[in-house]
Amino acid sequence: MLVVLMPLLALGGGLALLLYRYLQSSNVSAEAGSAGIAITGLGVFIFYLLVMSFLPASVVYSYIKLYRERTELVFTVEQVLGKLKNYWLRLLGAMILTYIILIPAFLLFIIPGIYMAIPMALIPYIIVAEDLSFFDAMSRAFRLVRGNWWETFGMMIVAAIIGSLFSYVFQLPFTIVVGASPFISDSGEIASLGFWGILAGVIYMVGNFIVQAIPLTIYAFHYHHLVEIKEGTGMMGRIAKLGNAAAHRTANFDDEETF
Repeated sequence: MLVVLMPLLALGGGLALLLYRYLQSSNVSAEAGSAGIAITGLGVFIFYLLVMSFLPASVVYSYIKLYRERTELVFTVEQVLGKLKNYWLRLLGAMILTYIILIPAFLLFIIPGIYMAIPMALIPYIIVAEDLSFFDAMSRAFRLVRGNWWETFGMMIVAAIIGSLFSYVFQLPFTIVVGASPFISDSGEIASLGFWGILAGVIYMVGNFIVQAIPLTIYAFHYHHLVEIKEGTGMMGRIAKLGNAAAHRTANFDDEETF
């Protein structure tokens, strides 16, 4: 996560800093620079949105895909990037299509929007795990969540709470610096804190991205849980075959091959 995201986060932070300096410049009038400010601000926002919504899931799910396919337990950055490049365009498209579908649903019909958002949260992992297109993954997600919506909703609430608790650890230095700003700086502004303000902000920003690995991993576990419930592909499937001699022989043969 650090190796893949840090260069892009640094670029985004640099753009945000340039925008801040531009807005603080006394030589720029509000009217003369309004168009440039709007375009730059929109660019920074889109960049942040793409990184926040897209790359963490790409990295985490590519790693899980490697973990399920290979025998070793530790992977290099090159291996993760090699897997990521197979899916990043599809995941980017899935993110955009998800926003296109959910934003009108939330604006026009709040409850249907919430209902749709729960299964659609599993779409990115289904795309990677089953190598599906967006609409196939969307159909698959709704089939898996059908009859288990409340369980999935509760899982996502718990995942959000766990992620928030870990995120607070990284937020703590920033909170301390903000609280101490009246005592550290004469102006009392965060921007005047210099190195400590920048360091606390970087820890907060990077920590928030790293912590996303927790709920994303929980989503992946829940997907396999739903597959097991619906399809019995693992232990439940083997238990169901007990007493069936032909199926038992086939299952044993397959197990010997995979072992």
